[in-house]
Amino acid sequence: MIDYTYAKGTKVPVGRSRDEIEGVLTRIGADAIGFMKDSTAAQIAFRIAGRHYVLKLPVNPDDAQGERERWRQLLLLAKAKMAAIAAGISTPEAEFMAHAMLPSGQTLGEHLHDHPEQLTTSGRLMLPEGD
Repeated sequence: MIDYTYAKGTKVPVGRSRDEIEGVLTRIGADAIGFMKDSTAAQIAFRIAGRHYVLKLPVNPDDAQGERERWRQLLLLAKAKMAAIAAGISTPEAEFMAHAMLPSGQTLGEHLHDHPEQLTTSGRLMLPEGD
């Protein structure tokens, strides 16, 4: 069976992938970008048109190769989103909606994953208080 994992075996350092992602986000219109990392995840927080978003990337500190591959995969995702935005197929808001940061610290996607019933209870999106 053929493994179609994008960037499998890449030698590109994580720092280069991060720099490329930063460039893509800047071209999309991000005016603030920050990177954070702990023992289980890396995050890219950014702001586009006054809205805050975060992309979360699970990492295993004992798997440097896997981390390089994940960063390249995230770059591919960012490039695809940029292409859709540039072509007028989509907008930054639509492309990053699931990654919108809520005051609770969760992304909209995480919140809906934890509370899927909120999309169907009333036919309206119900966010936690303060959102």
